[in-house]
Amino acid sequence: MRTLVIPLAACAFALAACGTDLTTASTPAVAQDQTEAAREVPCGTVPAAAGARANVVVRRGNVDCAQATAVVTRYFARLSPSDAARPDGAGPVALEEWTCGSDPGVALNATCSTEDDREIDTTSA
Repeated sequence: MRTLVIPLAACAFALAACGTDLTTASTPAVAQDQTEAAREVPCGTVPAAAGARANVVVRRGNVDCAQATAVVTRYFARLSPSDAARPDGAGPVALEEWTCGSDPGVALNATCSTEDDREIDTTSA
């Protein structure tokens, strides 16, 4: 009986350790997501209205630069000259899961965001 108890205890200990490792492993993932959400990633420039260029920055969330520049490029392509000149800002413009808008009087200062808290910002280059 004694030989059976030791292997069972060892198995129970190993399983408990695995459970601890899973919990511990998920904690850094959450912390990484929070860190990732707080970082700012510059993604270069995109063409905007009238030959101007805009700097693209991922402000929050898991967005790669290819997606960020594609969303902002589509946003600027949708703006007409009258949209860009609106005193209360251009937008909101819906682009699938993204909603974009510009600061009043400065169409190049734009923000695109999603409901799950991802955010891309632009400024004049």
